Amino acid sequence: ARFEATAFRSKGGNAFDAVGSLRIRGVTKPVVLPFTLDITGPTAHAKGRLDLLRTDYGVGQGPWKAADMVALEVAVTIDLVATVAP
Repeated sequence: ARFEATAFRSKGGNAFDAVGSLRIRGVTKPVVLPFTLDITGPTAHAKGRLDLLRTDYGVGQGPWKAADMVALEVAVTIDLVATVAP
């Protein structure tokens, strides 16, 4: 999977939206990834979650395509920590 942000929007406080595209299994779709960003000293911590339908991206073929074995809606979560290099 690959997420490519094209813009960031502030929602107030430490809340933001990353606007971009998500590519999974060769299928690219526009998405908005909501996330929080906390910066303490030299460390930035971003956490976010995006819910999507796995079948929109071709995930689940044959008997796995139906929702009776694996849920159609899945969550993509991020939890990133970055520190300024010395």
